[in-house]
Amino acid sequence: MAITIRTGPNGSYKSAYTVYFVIFEALKAGRVVVTNIEGMQPLDVIQKRLNIEFPSTTRLIRIFSRDAKGIELWQHFFCWCPLGALIVIDECQDIFSKNIGFRMDKVFYRPLSGFLPNLPKDYE
Repeated sequence: MAITIRTGPNGSYKSAYTVYFVIFEALKAGRVVVTNIEGMQPLDVIQKRLNIEFPSTTRLIRIFSRDAKGIELWQHFFCWCPLGALIVIDECQDIFSKNIGFRMDKVFYRPLSGFLPNLPKDYE
């Protein structure tokens, strides 16, 4: 599992760069993408707007990260995230920071069934 961290000042298009050059390319390659990027549209909307058809294996799982349920999902992504998925976390300091109460000793593996009620309806 490789990790890439894109840093820069506010307004330097870090998220926009990642959407176009990383997420869009992964979707075109038929990958599963999991992200919390605000404003990310569903696959059908992206396909229509860009006049493109993604491979049948393409999936986009959007997890909101500005409420308690979303933060819990992100802090336990390894329990529910599909294997091989491209995971793009925007503003990760808002999820994995001691300042918001994140403690690694509180995070442990839990069964998928415990997360299903909070995952998107089309997750399965």
